[in-house]
Amino acid sequence: MGEPEDIQHRIYASDIFNILDGCTGSADDPKVAFRPGPNRPDTITSYGTTYLDPNTGMVTLLGGQPTSAGTFLPLGSEKPNHFTGGLGSRKIEQFHLTNIETGEGNWTLDPDFMGTNPQDDRTMQYAIILPTRQILIINGGNYDFYGGVLFPILLTPRFDAKGKFLKYDKERMATAVEPRLYHNTAILLADGRIWISGGNAGRATVRTEPIPVMDSTLNRQPLPNPDLVDLDVFFYTDGAMAKQEKGSNVTPVENWTAEFFYPPYMFIDGDRQPAINGLKAKEEKGVSFSEVIGNKTYYLLHSNHEYEIELSGLPRDPFTKEQSLVLLKMPSVTHGGQWGQHFIKLNILTAKGTTLRFQTPDAKEELIAPGFYMMYYVDKKGKPSKAQMVRFDDQAVKL
Repeated sequence: MGEPEDIQHRIYASDIFNILDGCTGSADDPKVAFRPGPNRPDTITSYGTTYLDPNTGMVTLLGGQPTSAGTFLPLGSEKPNHFTGGLGSRKIEQFHLTNIETGEGNWTLDPDFMGTNPQDDRTMQYAIILPTRQILIINGGNYDFYGGVLFPILLTPRFDAKGKFLKYDKERMATAVEPRLYHNTAILLADGRIWISGGNAGRATVRTEPIPVMDSTLNRQPLPNPDLVDLDVFFYTDGAMAKQEKGSNVTPVENWTAEFFYPPYMFIDGDRQPAINGLKAKEEKGVSFSEVIGNKTYYLLHSNHEYEIELSGLPRDPFTKEQSLVLLKMPSVTHGGQWGQHFIKLNILTAKGTTLRFQTPDAKEELIAPGFYMMYYVDKKGKPSKAQMVRFDDQAVKL
């Protein structure tokens, strides 16, 4: 092996796409099989965001970056001294399923979906599925650790008269206050807002004293003490840290602030907001349908059951075909990846007065994972209620 500066980086990039071929065994000893699917048209994947689109039914990949040795600034310099990470992209890849039984299909690629300019490149971003079926692209930067993209993009679906999806209208939203780079977070809250936080321009800061023991009586994390942390640390190479003159970073090494983003639906009809006041169900032997936990009521839902939901805060002449009742899997977010977000439209059977009667789908047929979900009612004007927390689990008999 030669000197460190002579070491060649060996990069592996893949366009392989695997399809789940079946699950066997038991809950204690599950066995999962995969088989190769059609290759993707691009190798850009790392730190992008992937979701199941509720409007097209397609697996969708947005942005991200190819595996690379990264970019150093200043560009063209003989002695670059700032490692920015990998360059993001503006692309969208979509998997078009042609045979639901075999999982066969094909991929399409639009390299400029999020814009046509270099500042539209994104990596480390999120795509948040909203209760209104809109998609919010938020956070991230042109590079891992440099060039924060402050403006979210709202994707609003358009349908024809028969309900067939046509396209997305794309609209830039209000800019954020802070850049959100590596390790940022974005999740949908029960009240319809988006919580965004974190992000940093390096892998970590350097702390000069031991972390104190957690005081469990505080019921919160201790506030950070910036006097104990070196904030003038940056990447010299991918992994090696160096110090530079204070104030010379364009973004903070660690970002301890949080922001709330208010989607446009929050401003429909001012302060009026529909509310879910409770659910009712026919009594099932041995099943505890509801339970109060922490002064809040939670409900247990099963497949193929009918339920009634009581509403308030509705607009005039509230019940039209534009209204909807949806479940969204509670998300979790870490290290630029997100899980959950499964969007499920519930079938509204009848609507009278302030009461809706709806039916749950078959969890096995619709591939609905057991767990906790946020239930939103979206009124005819497109304004969602605060979420009612429910558990959808056919094996559970109590919360």
